[in-house]
Parts: sequence; structure tokens; C-alpha cells
Amino acid sequence: MKKILIKLIAITLILSACGEKPSTESVKVERFIKSELTVEEILDLSITKKTPSFEIYAKSEAKNQAIIISQSSGIITNLNASLGQNIKVNEVLAIIGNSLSTDINNSQINSSNEALTQNEKSKNNLEKISNVSIESAKIAKDIAYETYTNAKNQLKSTQNINEIQLKSTKDANKKAKNAYYDADEALENYKNSNNDKSKLSELENQVDSLYFAYKQSKYTLEQVEESQKAQENQLKYAIEIAQNQYQLSEKQYQNAVLSIEGQKIALDSQELQLKSNKDLLEINQKYLKIRSPIKGIITEIYAKENNFIASGQSLVKIEDPNEIMLSASLNDSEIKQIKLHDTVDVFYNDKTLKGQITKISPTPNQNTKKTEIEISLNKNEEIQSGILVKVEFYSSKRENIYIPISSIFIKDEKKLVKTINTNNFIELIEIESGEIFGNLIEIKKGLKGDEKVLIKGQSFIDAGHKIVINKKW
Repeated sequence: MKKILIKLIAITLILSACGEKPSTESVKVERFIKSELTVEEILDLSITKKTPSFEIYAKSEAKNQAIIISQSSGIITNLNASLGQNIKVNEVLAIIGNSLSTDINNSQINSSNEALTQNEKSKNNLEKISNVSIESAKIAKDIAYETYTNAKNQLKSTQNINEIQLKSTKDANKKAKNAYYDADEALENYKNSNNDKSKLSELENQVDSLYFAYKQSKYTLEQVEESQKAQENQLKYAIEIAQNQYQLSEKQYQNAVLSIEGQKIALDSQELQLKSNKDLLEINQKYLKIRSPIKGIITEIYAKENNFIASGQSLVKIEDPNEIMLSASLNDSEIKQIKLHDTVDVFYNDKTLKGQITKISPTPNQNTKKTEIEISLNKNEEIQSGILVKVEFYSSKRENIYIPISSIFIKDEKKLVKTINTNNFIELIEIESGEIFGNLIEIKKGLKGDEKVLIKGQSFIDAGHKIVINKKW
């Protein structure tokens, strides 16, 4: 129980003098509250951060597990499975059938292999008969294709050479044209500014000479263009002839191939049927031995030795105990407080393990209206599948400021909290609150995160009061 010592000091100064009236000076009154305050009564935000959290129970289950299903029907002649047994990958769990059925299945597979061998010989003989005609047609086709390709390459090479030649001729023509225009312009300028007729005659002769050179280069350009066009037309015609010859040889080759296609189709159809029968027999033989696709421990057995098992019927359940995950369902208010990859605390056998949220369903379950999540354990040494463990989740908004709801009081329609300044005086701070998480409330505005907040009791303490803390915490 708190011991409270309230000290009220009232000082009245009366000045007495002859003929003077006594006056009263107001004196500041301080209230000292002496109390054994503890950490439960004052929250130092610079030291302690309140984090919203909630707890639920989650179910553990193996991350890697498999229910082994029979792909064939028959009597289980050998069942190599017992509860708690360690199983390796591809280990035989059960054998279906007996020696007689196995011998029949093997005999049918051998017959299919012999029929396939005979079919392959027939195909080889047919191939030899047609090899000569097909090879001849192929050689003719290849020669025609080579001729066609050479003709195209020759055209391309000629076009490249012509392009260089034409560019050179065009450049020469352009230079001659520019020289003529420049000289003609210089002549006109000279006429307008000089009267030297001898010089003028010389310039006119130069212009005439350059004009002749320009006309000559233009004629040369026209001759080159016509010659190149005629040459390219001849090469294109040669390409067209070579292409027609190649297309003809291609058709001849296809006819040679199609001439024996009918027999090949019959042999291929027979081969396909034989392979299908063989595959079915081998699948049936393969499924007579039921193997485990994963390593782990047998946790459930659904069948018995010497009993009939149907195709699609479950045989055993295998779980890998090395990777255990937790699954849980959260309501709307809980799911809003978490996010993917958040760290959680898992409590089991007086130990606290760390886990991480690795999956959050995008939509709630239609029946329960809750959202399913999965938690991976960072380290698992004891937790087995099929049990319930307590999990504590922490709000993903943990960087915000939270204080107990009891710290807030309302005055004049304002939300206020009492804080203790560096001189141990009480100050009232107006705040803006946010979401409520259990007994904690989010502070959006008003507190910076380094204040000392009075979180319970002391309802008689008000702004301006000074407190004395006897016990240092």
C-alpha cells in the first residue's frame, strides 16, 4: 500500500510599518507525493517497448508426407510395414500377387519383345529395298539445291560489288555536279563585281569544262545503272530456273519416299500396338511391388498381409519427422496483425522455439471464415506431428508506440496521458490513438517514444504536481 505524505506550505508575509497597510503576496504551493513507484506503474518508453501479441494453438504436421496408394489389384503376399518403422526412398513396402501371376506376366512381356523384334526386321528389309531409289532422288535434290543456293549467292555477291561500284560512280557524279555549280556561281559573282574581260573569259572556259565533265559523269552513271540492272535480271532468271529444278527434284524425292509409306504405316501401327501391350504389362509388373516415394516413418497402416487390396486403395502413411510445420487458422482481427515471414514463438515442453510464417492463404476458409497459415520451425528437436502447441504472434506494426489502455483518460473531450518530465513533474500530453490490441492501444500522435508514462493508479496526481520516487528502477 502506497504511503502518501502531502505537505502543504502556506507563507503569508505581513509587512508592518507605521501608517502602512499589511499586504499579502501569493506563494506557489507545491504538492509532493512520496510513493514507492514500480515498473508496473511507470512505463519508460525509451527502455521498454510494448508489443501487441496474441496466442493460439497450432497443429503440428510433417512437411513431407505421403499416403501410399496401390496402383494394382490383388492379394498382398508380402507386407513390409510396421508402425514407427523407418523407410528409405524406393524401399519395397508390399508385394501384390503370387509367383504364377508373375510368371504369366513375364511370359507375355517376352512375347511382346519377340514380336517387336520381328517387326523391326520387316522395317529394315523395307528400308533396304527403297534405299536405292530414295538415295538417287536425294542426290538429285541435293545437287539442285546446291545449284539454287549458288545462284542466290552469286546474285548477292554481284549486288554487293555493284553497290560499291554504283556508290563510287554516284560520288564522282556528285563531285562533278558540285564543282560545276560552284564554278558557275563564282562566275556570276565575278560578272557582278569585276570588269576584267580576260579573266572573265578564263572563268567561262572553266565553267564550260566543268559542265562537260558533269554531263560525262552523269552519262557514266546512267550506263552503270543500266548495265547492273541487266546483269542482275540475268542472275535472277538463273535463280528462278534453279529454283524450279530444285522444287521438281524435291517432289521426285517425296514421291520416292511416299511409294513405300503405305507399308511403313502398317508396320508402325503394328509396332505401336505391340509397345502399348508391353507397356501395360510392364506397368502392371512394376506396380506389383509397392515402393515408398519418400523417406520417413510409417505412422499409419491401412491394409493387412494376405488380404485383397484394390487399385486406388491406401496401404500406409509415411511422414518425414525431420521437417515439421505448424498449421493454424486466424480470424480477421488476428490476420491483420501479421505478415508473411514474421517470426513467432513456439512453446513446447517448457522450451521456446523460433518459427517463421511461411504461408498465408489469400482467402478465408468458406466454412470457418478463418484464414489458414503455415509456420516453419527454425529448429525441431522434439515436436512430433499430430500434436497441438502454443504459438505467440507479435504484431507486424511493432515499431509503433503502444501503451496500456488504462494510461489514457479523457478530459474536455481530449485523450490525454500523464508523463513524468526530467524534473519529476507531471505533464499532460494530448494524444491521438489508433487500433486496440488486447490491453494495448496504438499511439499515432502525441508521444515520441522516449517519455515516461504513468500507466496505472495515482488518479489524484495532476499536471504540475511533483512526485518523489524513493525506489530507483
